[in-house]
Amino acid sequence: MYRITDRKIKDRCGDQSYKKGQEYVRRNRVSILSMGDGHVSATVKGDEDFSVMIDLSNDSASCSCPKLASFKKECQHIAAVWLTMRDEAAAEELIALFNEDTSVPTVKSHFETRETLQLSWYIKYEEILYLSLGIEGRPVHDIHGFTQAVKEGKCFRISDDFDYLPSSHCLKHEDMKLLNCLERGREGNQKAGSLVVTVPIWRDILPLLEAVKVFFEYAKGERVEFIINHELPDIGFHFDQSDLGYTLHIRGVRDLEIIPSYGVAIDHGTFRALSAQNGRKLIEMKKLLTSSSDVIRIPQTQINLFVDKVAVGLKDLGEVTFSETMMALLSRTPLEVKLYLDRVGNRLLAGLEFQYGHLSINPLAPDQEDGKFLRDRVREQRILEKIDETPFTRTEEGLYLQNEELEFDFLTYGVNDLKGYVNIFATTAVRNRLYKRKALPRLRVKVNKERGNWLHFSFDMNGIPHKEIEGILEALEEKRTYYPMNDGSLLSLKSKEIRDIEKFLHTVQADRHDLLNGMGIDAPPTTELLDLVEDSDLYHREESYATFIQGIHHPETLDYPVPEDLKGVLMPYQEAGFAWLKYLASFRFGGLLADDMGLGKTLQAIAYILSEKTGSNELKSPILVVCPSSLVHNWQKEVEKFAPVLRVQVIGGAPATRKKLMLNTEADIWITSYPLIRMDHRLYENMEFHTVFFDEAQAFKNPFTQTSRAVKKIRSQRSFAMTGTPIENALEELWSIFHVISPGVLGGITDFSHLQPKEASRKVRPFILRRMKKDVLAQLPEKHESVEMIDLLPEQKALYASYLAKLKHDELKHLDRHTLDKNRIKILSGLTRLRQLCCHPGLFVEGYRGGSAKLLHLLSLVKDAKAEGRRVLIFSQFTSMLKIIGGELLKQGTPYFYLSGETDPLERVELSRRFNEGERDFFLISLKAGGTGLNLQGADTVILYDTWWNPAVENQAMDRAHRMGQTKEVQVIRLLSKGTIEAKMNELQLKKKALYHEVIDQDYRWSLEDLKILVEE
Repeated sequence: MYRITDRKIKDRCGDQSYKKGQEYVRRNRVSILSMGDGHVSATVKGDEDFSVMIDLSNDSASCSCPKLASFKKECQHIAAVWLTMRDEAAAEELIALFNEDTSVPTVKSHFETRETLQLSWYIKYEEILYLSLGIEGRPVHDIHGFTQAVKEGKCFRISDDFDYLPSSHCLKHEDMKLLNCLERGREGNQKAGSLVVTVPIWRDILPLLEAVKVFFEYAKGERVEFIINHELPDIGFHFDQSDLGYTLHIRGVRDLEIIPSYGVAIDHGTFRALSAQNGRKLIEMKKLLTSSSDVIRIPQTQINLFVDKVAVGLKDLGEVTFSETMMALLSRTPLEVKLYLDRVGNRLLAGLEFQYGHLSINPLAPDQEDGKFLRDRVREQRILEKIDETPFTRTEEGLYLQNEELEFDFLTYGVNDLKGYVNIFATTAVRNRLYKRKALPRLRVKVNKERGNWLHFSFDMNGIPHKEIEGILEALEEKRTYYPMNDGSLLSLKSKEIRDIEKFLHTVQADRHDLLNGMGIDAPPTTELLDLVEDSDLYHREESYATFIQGIHHPETLDYPVPEDLKGVLMPYQEAGFAWLKYLASFRFGGLLADDMGLGKTLQAIAYILSEKTGSNELKSPILVVCPSSLVHNWQKEVEKFAPVLRVQVIGGAPATRKKLMLNTEADIWITSYPLIRMDHRLYENMEFHTVFFDEAQAFKNPFTQTSRAVKKIRSQRSFAMTGTPIENALEELWSIFHVISPGVLGGITDFSHLQPKEASRKVRPFILRRMKKDVLAQLPEKHESVEMIDLLPEQKALYASYLAKLKHDELKHLDRHTLDKNRIKILSGLTRLRQLCCHPGLFVEGYRGGSAKLLHLLSLVKDAKAEGRRVLIFSQFTSMLKIIGGELLKQGTPYFYLSGETDPLERVELSRRFNEGERDFFLISLKAGGTGLNLQGADTVILYDTWWNPAVENQAMDRAHRMGQTKEVQVIRLLSKGTIEAKMNELQLKKKALYHEVIDQDYRWSLEDLKILVEE
């Protein structure tokens, strides 16, 4: 049996640490963070916060504090946690969370065998409150002694025939909390078996009393059930007029026990909440009542004041009613309140008047009340308080205000605040003080391609001179709320149109001088600016601007002639993409062509290049294409196929060769790779290109890499990015791409990192064109995806379980968010080992002679595919796995093609051609190397042998076959090992596809919670 007692804590920690631990508990410095699996995690707060871990199953504890090595006992912080677990009965709640392991005794297993004692509490009032305790009908004469015995696990005699035995008895959690609370407030004296309940103790125990069995004991010994009611006592007050004169009848006060210091009134055993102020009023009221009557007489001369003052106050204590006779007497002339406003000199004057029928009263003058006239004192006071909230200075004659800014605020806002309280009458001078003539500002906006500034703004305000407009804008820059016009009126600078001017200046980072002289913008428009122009009445949008917006949002409406060589070649959506590129280029804007993989982004770019060439007969500067090394020759062949008129030059070879080519070539298109750009960036710094296309632009998704810095230095009149997956791991990747093709659209990286996905989407939407295959290729055959779960072989299961246990023990045992990034590489390495075991243990286990369930299943699929005449792409991350698969295919007499990251770019193109022409039916491809730049429409089956962390990469692999030109339905088969990391990776991937669709149409970075899911058994 495991029990937490004072003696045990002192033995573990020593007297000094025990006392310091008590102090931490008393000051509420201990926080239990988590409980489970036999462990307790807690924080003890002081000058520094220290973490405490307690392992109940091993009877051990540790703390993060710098304890002296010579001190062999547990520290004060551990002592504080032990004490907290004891006091709050945390041990009982904690053990309920533990694994039910019969080999390790738990507190709960002991508690379940003990009898729960029935405690009864008794409250009585004798000028102060007393609290006593009974157990099983027997009074406890020493409550403190009993509490101490329970805490220390000692026996305690209740009566001659009953003893408390800790081995046989336990207390309810609620009773224990009340005992602990009383023990912490021991300044209450114990008297004849009862505790004196002081006001501070009462405040602490009141919420606890609602959860235990309590009785209220009257002075004569009668006991009734104790009830706490937070509503007021049932009290009533009734005003009447009879032969006796005016009377106030009071109900329910005489029988109340009122204890204002405790904030309660005792009503037949029910404790009712009562403020100290109301308690004192009720006590005084009880004193006024005679022993035989609950009626108070009111002199006739005081009835008006009594009703005005007393009746209102009584409403806070209970229901107030009036007899019909009194109601007739009290029917009064309604109060009408008038406020007169006038301007004299530079002062705003106000006169306040209370009017009852024909009688007018100046409430600011000394009160001349004669006691006979019944006034609405409550409303009058409310009006005066409201007037005091205004900036006026009060005198006996009236109110005045001599401050222009305060006057503007009052006339603009204060008058409206008062309208529900007073009737306002203003002179012409006051009404004309605020500028009311129509002087709406107007910003005319038009598009002007011929000038350097493509978007031009001009500003005016109807009827206001230029000089005065300049003053208004200056006041706006100074954040003033109004501007004094030349005619003496005050112009509000808080109107929507004026504030929209401020938003405009902030958005375009301009000042009043720019605005007054007319201004142009030569950078791509931010979405904030476009939204301002579209949503505000401030702007007068000329036809050229409306046409521009139509083209941005609806590229299919643009009219750009397709080059003759490509007429009949481009599909309608590709013609729209070509027109979109031309349209953005006409403004020298950058853009991101983010069409789904397989929709022919390359062909749309070639159409644009050909149009630029044929439209101007010759390009004054070349067009540069930057792409992955594996796609260089693919680009060359596509240009030669679709636009043979274009001169194309691949910038490759040795450094000297590349430099020579750059200096001497007269080609229209230069094609190079990201690795070569990184090495040759100095050669490009002094060159300017007509246009740059960055294909597979995710290559510079990290803005801090050499590749990103190199492409950023390339100068061009227009820049376009092309990728079907602009976000693979984090939203910042999108910022990196736009930082190259259109700097400024997304602002700085720091500001962008704080954006929500929807905000980022809104900013880039005008400059991204994305179409999905399902939307534009209605004739494209369907893609059918399926998952086939495979049980590991027994020898695989044994190895998997062993490596998983080792990974959990070595890397994941004490992992948290702070250590995750530090150990990420080690953890990913361990997870990769688990994935390899699912593929084939022979990938890294030396001397492994067993088989692989997944390989056997794959070979069965291959056999079926051959029988059905299907043509298959097999993807795996591990090239060593592809070699094992290739060996098995050769044993079956099945020839295949093989492609990895080491395959020469020219050979990639040749292998694709040979496969599509039907030379062989199986193609083994490395997942990363073959995910882009391959057109393998000849395949009708894709097998993903293993799972990749990023589903975007897997989608790219699938789209090697499911793309434009495919005539057969494509079957995608994903092989997963049941009950392993692969199955859990697949589950997480299904949950992590929201960001991509939210922003572009995929933020894939495993969190600590994801990691825990991956290694669950």
